[in-house]
Amino acid sequence: MFGVLVGGMLAIQAASNGRLGGLLQAPIHAALISFFIGTIMLFLVAVFQGTLKNIRLVVQQKTPWWVWIGGFFGAAYIFLNAYLVPQIGTGTVVVLVLLGQIISSLNIDQFGLLGSMKSSISVAKIAGLIIMIAGVGLIEVM
Repeated sequence: MFGVLVGGMLAIQAASNGRLGGLLQAPIHAALISFFIGTIMLFLVAVFQGTLKNIRLVVQQKTPWWVWIGGFFGAAYIFLNAYLVPQIGTGTVVVLVLLGQIISSLNIDQFGLLGSMKSSISVAKIAGLIIMIAGVGLIEVM
């Protein structure tokens, strides 16, 4: 259920950032505002939980370089949503993003990339992907 809730939140985020980007006539500013508000919220939660010291502990450990790139991809995701939603609509953007997530996650799992557990791509997973692509096509046509 939490996954479905998060999916709904991503659609709301895409729509609101897209509208803000359109109003500002600058999707980069919408992304900046979104990240600023998100950073403040997460900082307050971390302070309340008392977990800020964990950041120092991870920095002091030898960690792979790629554990730090999530923020880059998050910023790109928010910016591109703010850019694309006014042009092609929230529904289309969300469906295309979901398709990209599925394709990427299948590859990450197949090869165990970024420290993930390996999980082979099965015929059922490929069939699901084909159905998703057909769904994207139907949404675009309708």
